[in-house]
Amino acid sequence: MKKLKCESCGGNLKIDDNKEYATCPFCETKYKLNEDLTIKVKLDDDTKKMIKGGAKIFGAFTIASFIPFIIVSIVILTMIVVGVIFGIKEVGKQQVSNFNFKFTYGSGTQQTLFVNNTLNDVVESNKKNKRKITVKYEDKETQDEKEINEIKHSLNKFQYEVSYSYDEKGYITTITIEDIK
Repeated sequence: MKKLKCESCGGNLKIDDNKEYATCPFCETKYKLNEDLTIKVKLDDDTKKMIKGGAKIFGAFTIASFIPFIIVSIVILTMIVVGVIFGIKEVGKQQVSNFNFKFTYGSGTQQTLFVNNTLNDVVESNKKNKRKITVKYEDKETQDEKEINEIKHSLNKFQYEVSYSYDEKGYITTITIEDIK
């Protein structure tokens, strides 16, 4: 006699008296038997409803999951276009970066890492631009690269308060770094 194994868990199937169905005593999977006692999967009505319901939910989920992706993609693309339009001005054939662009998000309470990044940006900006940014920290006020780097290396607290001063045209003139008390 041939032993039939459950395809779900590998257990031996128990054949019913009329030899029409076999049921796994371990995981309760039901099978319909052919004349030669081979198995064919038999699903009860509840299982069929559950599979159909799951397919509908899964289908809706996959379609719905593309909507946020599309929205996020549009927002990112819009931000890039706006950044290009407002972040770069074309002067003849030469493109000049907007002076304040790198410093847009640096004011307020900042962790030391971000303050250091801002100071690196100041050093680079002061090298490239006619407009110089002054850094104020404690009793020091400077535009000098070496002194700005000294300030950067002296920062040993977790957070600092950073504020900007602007000229009449809206360009940053001074970045003030203060200890948080």
